[in-house]
Amino acid sequence: MKLRDELNNREGYQEIIEFYTSSINEYEQEIELLLEYEKKGIQKYSNPNLEIIKSTKEELRNAYYKILKSMYSKGDTIEGILAIYLKLISYFTETWKKSNGYVQMLEMLSIGIMLKIGDKDFKLLIEAVKKDDPQDLLIDTLISYRDENWKQLSGKLMWNKPYKALQEVIFLAKEDKNLSLERLHKYLKKEWFRGAVEIQTHKSKFNIHSGYWSFESGALVKILELDDATLKDQQYYPYDMVHYKE
Repeated sequence: MKLRDELNNREGYQEIIEFYTSSINEYEQEIELLLEYEKKGIQKYSNPNLEIIKSTKEELRNAYYKILKSMYSKGDTIEGILAIYLKLISYFTETWKKSNGYVQMLEMLSIGIMLKIGDKDFKLLIEAVKKDDPQDLLIDTLISYRDENWKQLSGKLMWNKPYKALQEVIFLAKEDKNLSLERLHKYLKKEWFRGAVEIQTHKSKFNIHSGYWSFESGALVKILELDDATLKDQQYYPYDMVHYKE
């Protein structure tokens, strides 16, 4: 299958997938062992077992997410990516905090919308947001699309860079969908990479590039009912994820 992100090669993405798959096996075995120790009242490390379990689940969350992005970038099937996403949700929602995970929550909600995950799974994301509510326009917009009872709609953004442009995309869509689409196109072409990518992983001497994707752009296209035909070949835009099962 054709690469979706050509800034790494098929072998490179596969190497990342295999590395994190092996890591997941080790993390899950460690959690099982620590739970057994906890039942017996034995401390394996100087820090409490439950504290180590929590930090290990955070590592699991990051590992599954690296696999998901690498699979999508490599050109794997959406069905395979969905399976990894559903495994990721439980670890993600259990360990998420807005202080260090805003972008990941934005992406998880966006992917969930594009992949049309079930209400039960999407509710896990909503409950995680409720516990540590970032009061953010984008997150509120994504949630309210799937949950009509989500009444709050913040007028502010946690991060203006680069997401201020998406506030304009949302407001423009109420008056003129063509102008909204034009603003989104500019965001993808000129603004998203500069503002969202802190580390240019494709330039590293190590094989760490799992892909660059503006998943939030795809979700907004679905929510705002924009015609994204002109975005099909736009770098960073997850076109086939947007059109999954259409």
